[in-house]
Amino acid sequence: MKKVGTTLDIGATLLPFLGYDATLGLGRNLLKEAPSLAESFSNFDALLSAWSKEISRFWAFPKIKHDLVLDGTKKQFKIGSTLYKFPILLRLNETLEVNPFFEVKIKFFETTKLFGYLHDFSDDNPFVWVDQCSRISTLEPIQPAPTPSSYCYAFGKLGGEIRTGLLNRSTSLSLDELHHMVSFSF
Repeated sequence: MKKVGTTLDIGATLLPFLGYDATLGLGRNLLKEAPSLAESFSNFDALLSAWSKEISRFWAFPKIKHDLVLDGTKKQFKIGSTLYKFPILLRLNETLEVNPFFEVKIKFFETTKLFGYLHDFSDDNPFVWVDQCSRISTLEPIQPAPTPSSYCYAFGKLGGEIRTGLLNRSTSLSLDELHHMVSFSF
């Protein structure tokens, strides 16, 4: 196949073999004559980035309504009815709606680290990051010095104050602290 497509086109290309023949979200059947969106728009990646806020609404990511309790023993926390495992990076908006980022295994030996996503955040994007302390300490040294397998957290804005800490069995980030962080402008 020589047609240009994206991973968004996989479902729309395979589903006709199961009897479902239609466009699927932003995906197009690459076996048909109609152009894919990647062929139709030379700047498709830029458009997709510009649409990210609208696209994220399909998944209805939760909103933080209570203190965020990080469970260092189970390496997880809960927002509403959604359970998130560590490591994780959350981008927050002004109403504390979350957009989660996860480590992605690219190849057998290569993983996209959360710091790479954070590096792309703008200076005024509020975030909460929970990961191994060795990774979190790239933002700010953590005292007392944690063990290599310990988990830590960081929250704030890259262009402003960032708070870090060692995760205990249960660590809470208060709703007031989070509201203050997202409303603080620099």
